[in-house]
Amino acid sequence: MNKAIFWDFDGTLVYCHSLWSNSVLQVLNEQLPGRGITLADVRPYMVSGYPWDLPEPHPEIKADAWWPFMYRKFAEVYRRFGVEPAAAESLGPYTRELILDVSKYHLYDDTIETLSCVRALGYQNYILSNNYPELRQTMRALGLEGYFSGCVISGEIGLDKPDRAIFEYALALAGHPEHCLMVGDNPRADIAGASNAGIPSVLVHRNTVSNAGHTCAVLSEIPSILATSSK
Repeated sequence: MNKAIFWDFDGTLVYCHSLWSNSVLQVLNEQLPGRGITLADVRPYMVSGYPWDLPEPHPEIKADAWWPFMYRKFAEVYRRFGVEPAAAESLGPYTRELILDVSKYHLYDDTIETLSCVRALGYQNYILSNNYPELRQTMRALGLEGYFSGCVISGEIGLDKPDRAIFEYALALAGHPEHCLMVGDNPRADIAGASNAGIPSVLVHRNTVSNAGHTCAVLSEIPSILATSSK
């Protein structure tokens, strides 16, 4: 029997301490020393403006076009804080380097154990993530790549959660499994998106209201859910 689990990445398998906001904050404090800009100042400008926030389909924002889209967002934020326009436009690649720094990513204590356990139960693991095109390299550096049968990454294909199309893409990649599950930490992108595509889900690391079938404080609770549901 073909069984698959689709895993979100950030906030689900790894944590990275507000990486995008902190990266922009680092650039701002280097460009504007002495201003005392804080994470609380930056965060309101970083909660939206990503490809997955766009209301219309955007298949062109992928691969080599993905980061230039983000560079424009970064430049807008830098200008808001008073960075000169020419400098703001030039800081995108440096911001990208900070975001891709693998030392900023940390596996949850039970990530590897859980991925191994669910494979032992006969499930194939797939990444299903709203993320930059280089996510596979980050996974490889973290030692995760070998635990997955495939990846669906928004920055590679120009589709984003919660769009039903990206879940259908994932189902096709997995060979339309008879049993599948979405695991993620975002009630809208992961849980509502999966529900709209007819995929049951588990919300992890978040104690909030959602329509997930299960809510787990830690990943290590998931194998027992799978074992019970398969009986």
